Amino acid sequence: MTVIVYSKGILAADRSISSERNHLYETCKIVRGQWTVGAFAGPIQGAKVFGEWIESDMQIPLSIPGDDYQGLAFTKDNVFWITDSTSVTVPTDHAYAGGAGYEFALGALDAGVDAATAALIAARRMGCAQYGIDVCSLDTPITRIFAPKGKLNVNTF
Repeated sequence: MTVIVYSKGILAADRSISSERNHLYETCKIVRGQWTVGAFAGPIQGAKVFGEWIESDMQIPLSIPGDDYQGLAFTKDNVFWITDSTSVTVPTDHAYAGGAGYEFALGALDAGVDAATAALIAARRMGCAQYGIDVCSLDTPITRIFAPKGKLNVNTF
């Protein structure tokens, strides 16, 4: 499961790698190029191709195998939403969320929280926040955050 959230030049993503809702390990899902930042939700083979595309600052062709994935990349001038072999340039002043629990993230963004908090809320609701959330912008390094103690508690039923 992966949740990725973009808002106001900030990208956030959870760190959990899972298969069939079983957490396998943690990794940073945000990738940086010199002028590009991006994150990917989908199969690991696609994530590798997407990461290479971001690291090249989108200078190599993007050909992700399979389908059922979402990615978001941005530069100082553009935001690109990638899904099932389609890349669309989208308005930079909008917020975007993809992957598992994106509805929770969009609701949190609508309520006024930032991208990092929205990703953390969605990840907590989807059960993949135990490794924290990575957050960055074009101007800041990738930083891992966790929910403040006693905050964002999630009820399970």
